[in-house]
Amino acid sequence: MKRFFLILLLLLILATTNYSFAAEDFCNKVTIKTLKTHLPKFPTGIKILSKREVKGLCEVVISYRGRDIPLYVGKDFIIVGNLFSYKQNITQQIFKKIGEEEQKRRAKLFRKYRKEIEKVVVFTYTPSSKSKKTLYMFTDPLCPFSHRAEEKIKDIVKKYNTTLKVVFYPVHLPEGKKLAVETICKNMSLSEYIKDEWRRKNPEPYQCTKGIEIVDRSLNLGRKIEIDGVPTFILSDGTRVVGVNFSKLQQLLEK
Repeated sequence: MKRFFLILLLLLILATTNYSFAAEDFCNKVTIKTLKTHLPKFPTGIKILSKREVKGLCEVVISYRGRDIPLYVGKDFIIVGNLFSYKQNITQQIFKKIGEEEQKRRAKLFRKYRKEIEKVVVFTYTPSSKSKKTLYMFTDPLCPFSHRAEEKIKDIVKKYNTTLKVVFYPVHLPEGKKLAVETICKNMSLSEYIKDEWRRKNPEPYQCTKGIEIVDRSLNLGRKIEIDGVPTFILSDGTRVVGVNFSKLQQLLEK
């Protein structure tokens, strides 16, 4: 009898192991073509971020228009959504890992181009000669969220004794770019720029070659380091905060 149960246990282990290997092998074969087979109206521009075997299925995280979407692929079906097991959000765990890896990759990109970014800094505000930290702010003169951040950012960097460097990354084209160029051409200070009156004075912003060149270079660099939107704040080590998230920004500056 003991021998029977021993053989049964061994067969069960072998079956589970073979099933796991089969699931992993299946996961390796899942491609965009596989997804197209099952998903209706499959859009272009989808990228596969990660694949792994989970609970006998292939978990695939895809990226589409800035969104990360989890899929669970079987032999003849696809399930869209989060996977829960024993009250644990299995999907959220891989999202956290992907987010951390993406943050590290983009931080490395910023460090690579930091010297070039220094050349397109438009405003520098140093609250104290003892400032040891630097914060870069990518902004657009036409973005209302950026304007909200601009009104408060001087107080924040002053509180944490941090040098602020402002770089233009207009997302509202062409008007935002024209206003950014005008700021440079008129040699405005940061205080003058933050005041809103100048944006409404001239129906056609003043343009000059120097301003156009700087903004074109900053736009090119912003694309290289993958700025998704404004305002975007980046610390010297490449850690970034996107949007008007002052609580997170202050947590990072406090370290």
